[in-house]
Amino acid sequence: MDNQTNENIHAALYQSLLKGSLRLIVDQEIPLAEAARAHHAIEQPGSLGKICLIP
Repeated sequence: MDNQTNENIHAALYQSLLKGSLRLIVDQEIPLAEAARAHHAIEQPGSLGKICLIP
């Protein structure tokens, strides 16, 4: 993909987030100090949503 296509995709995603027609699903929030546990969690079957590292 070229840069213009990427910019268009990002702009559309951003607008969808602002309008609420696209929602992010956060499955877990894990402290940054436990990054290894977060990495293990995303490799597990049935992982749903994003795993966020919290500083």
